[in-house]
Amino acid sequence: MMNSKYWCALGLTMTIGCLSWERGGDDAATPRDAAASSDAGSAPDVTPMDAPVDGPPGADLGGADVTSDADDAAPVTTVDTGGAADVSCPAMQMLCNQACVDLGSDVRNCGTCGSPCVARAASDTSCVAGICTWRCTADHGDCDGDPANGCEVDISTSLANCGACGTACAAHAGSDVSCVAGSCSYVCSAGRADCDGNAANGCEVDLSTNAANCGRCGSACSYPNAAGVCSSGGCSIGACNASFGNCDGVDGNGCETDLRSSPTHCGTCSTACATRANGNIACVASTCTSACFGGFGDCDGNAANGCEADLRISATSCGACGLACPARANAIATCSAAICSFTCVAGFGNCNGSATDGCEV
Repeated sequence: MMNSKYWCALGLTMTIGCLSWERGGDDAATPRDAAASSDAGSAPDVTPMDAPVDGPPGADLGGADVTSDADDAAPVTTVDTGGAADVSCPAMQMLCNQACVDLGSDVRNCGTCGSPCVARAASDTSCVAGICTWRCTADHGDCDGDPANGCEVDISTSLANCGACGTACAAHAGSDVSCVAGSCSYVCSAGRADCDGNAANGCEVDLSTNAANCGRCGSACSYPNAAGVCSSGGCSIGACNASFGNCDGVDGNGCETDLRSSPTHCGTCSTACATRANGNIACVASTCTSACFGGFGDCDGNAANGCEADLRISATSCGACGLACPARANAIATCSAAICSFTCVAGFGNCNGSATDGCEV
């Protein structure tokens, strides 16, 4: 239910003045026009319909004829527009620029006529109980707290405010970070990969140099007896392990040669043990050695001529180097099957069968 004081609260003083009554007794009332002029003819006729008022029924209220109906129907305000068609506004509405508006919810006339709610960036504007309010759209936020620029941040794409103000997307190693639909998203940078599946350390592998993941995760550079090297995403052989060599120059079989025992690559790929007469050559602890065949010996110590002595027949080294067969009288010392013997010279003989006195007769 409405009375003249309600109209004052709605700002009708700009249009029809503010009406109230001062009671002087049980059945008398004195009208008072709060407007500057007492000429009722100059103000538009306002008739609140079906609404009780503070003055007595039928009282003269300065030109405005106000009546009361016993019914409790919805109040309607009729405004004399001075020649134009009269406008009747429902209860809780006011006439603003020849239109009835609800000052409590009209964004163009919020609280008072002609007071629009100013639009703000990325905001939904509304008038609530005569006060302008703003709400950020679903994908925006007022992250700086400054109403002048509205909801200035697109929280669906902002790295510093992803999904909500203050929620920043953390940097991950080797990754390109973005905010997509309000969620942080990470993509490995070119040449990088997340080979351990641990999001916390990002794309931790450089595929161009990592020998265990060369070109792609799990592709290891592996060579026998050698280190693998990854360069520009491709594998190649690196340094050989100690005492091994890549003597054939083929990367695929790695460092195939054991330099500790190879007679053709003894100590280094370029060191071959020389062959020796009547002997076997060998590489022992990366050093060339040789061993004479059975029945032969290197009795002069000259490696160049190998095992030059035939210990089976040499009278000077019979059975072993330096073991010479003894001289016998009238005889020639011989070695046969590595056993010393002698042969009598012509015209002599060993008639007593004793080697001690040689060919005594």
